[in-house]
This record gives sequence, structure tokens and C-alpha cells, in this order.
Amino acid sequence: MDNNLLKAIYETKRQQLILGFNTPVVRDSLNEAYVYAYYQRMFPYFHNEFDDDIDPFADVYNITPSLVREVIEYADNVWMDKTTPNLSFYDYESHFGGHHTQRHELIAIFRYASLSGRFDKVFFNDLLKNGDAPCEANGLNEPLESSEIGL
Repeated sequence: MDNNLLKAIYETKRQQLILGFNTPVVRDSLNEAYVYAYYQRMFPYFHNEFDDDIDPFADVYNITPSLVREVIEYADNVWMDKTTPNLSFYDYESHFGGHHTQRHELIAIFRYASLSGRFDKVFFNDLLKNGDAPCEANGLNEPLESSEIGL
């Protein structure tokens, strides 16, 4: 299928999710993590409705399936290994390319993981330790507000 057509279909779905999320009657029927992933144009790792090999939107996401998968799986391995301390945001930033390289993407991925109920409070406290995370990452583990999601 033509990539432009896929982008158009994706954007139509994205806009409908965002509009639905901002409509009080509809909002409760939508998963906020899924809506957030679409809002960020990010692969919905925990809500993927397609087999990995046939996701028609794989080439459309701004935050790619491979990056989301790599960050989530690396964070999960660190979190599950109780013999080493959890990492700070800057540790993840260094691991995934260095200072500012993928900051927006990492914030979006960890926000999505939090909204999906992944990891625990200790993980996010360590991730966001004062002085070990950029100010724009503050609140990534807070509840999603409708004012954050718009067209």
C-alpha cells in the first residue's frame, strides 16, 4: 500500500482518538496510554493490535517500533535485575545516544510505560531523581490530563 495513503489512514485514526479522548462521554471508553501513543505518533508497544511483522503503520510512526521495543526491554531488564540499582533518566539518555540525542523520544516512551501501568514507583523515583533528569521529564509518571492531548 502507498506510504502516503498509510499516513493518511494513520492520521485519521489519530485524530479520531484525540477527539474522542477530549469528549467526556467517549473518554472513559478509551485507554489513555493507547491514545497517548497515537498522540505522540509512537508505536503502541503494550497495545499493538497487529503482529509485529505486519503492522501496517510500522513505517509511519515517528517513534519507531524498534526504538520503543529496545528502550522498554532494556528498562525492563534493568528493573528486573534486583542486584543493580535502577538507572536515572540521564543514564538512559547516555545509553541511547548521548546528551539530548533522543530526549523527547525517551520521555514519550517512559510516559507511555507509566500510563500503561508498567514498572513501579521506585523505578520512576529513580528515573526522575532530582538532578538526574531534565525538567521536561518531570511529571511523566503523573495521570494524563486532557489538556495534554490536542490537535
